[in-house]
Amino acid sequence: MLGRIGEVGLAAASQVTKKIKLGTGVLLVQQRDAIQTAKLVASIDQVSQGRFLFGVGGGWNQDEIDMGLAHHRLSLTAQLQ
Repeated sequence: MLGRIGEVGLAAASQVTKKIKLGTGVLLVQQRDAIQTAKLVASIDQVSQGRFLFGVGGGWNQDEIDMGLAHHRLSLTAQLQ
């Protein structure tokens, strides 16, 4: 999971370590905005000097997949208004 606390924690850990790899488990990408996620991942990778490992997935059950699709539809609807 990569919530706000996780993002801050990874960025902070990257500044006080020099060798360990930093990463996520699996982030369900369809539940997040693609551009914001890409910026976040690029930023953490940059501050960690390439030590960020990004785990992505599409969901393993229909509920997760449906939630992601609903989020995407809601996002598009909000942008159109």
